[in-house]
Amino acid sequence: MSTKYASLIKTLRTERGLSQSAVAEKLGLSRQSYMAVERGTREMTLPEVLSAITYNAAKSLGLEKEIGSLEVGKKADLAFFDVPSYEYLLYHYGDNFCKKVIYSGKQA
Repeated sequence: MSTKYASLIKTLRTERGLSQSAVAEKLGLSRQSYMAVERGTREMTLPEVLSAITYNAAKSLGLEKEIGSLEVGKKADLAFFDVPSYEYLLYHYGDNFCKKVIYSGKQA
C-alpha cells in the first residue's frame, strides 16, 4: 500500500478519535496487522477487504443479523459479474463486467 493511502487511513482514524484497536476490530484484523496497514508496510488482502466492507461493516453498525452476509432471511443487494474470479476485477479496474443487479429484491 502506498504511504499516501496509509497516511490517509491514519488521518481518518485520528480525526474521528478512534484507537487502532477499535478500527482493527471493525475491519476484522489483528491490531498488529492494522498497524502495519496504517504504516504502509502491509496491504489488506482482497478477502480481508471484502469482509471489511460487508459483514464487518454491518457488524460495526449492529446490523449483522439483517445484512452483511448471504444467509436465509437477510436483506441483500447483489451484483453479478462475468469474470473468472473476483481477483480478475482488481486487474481490470474501470471495465464493466456487471451482467445483472438485484436491488431490494428486484432486478435493476
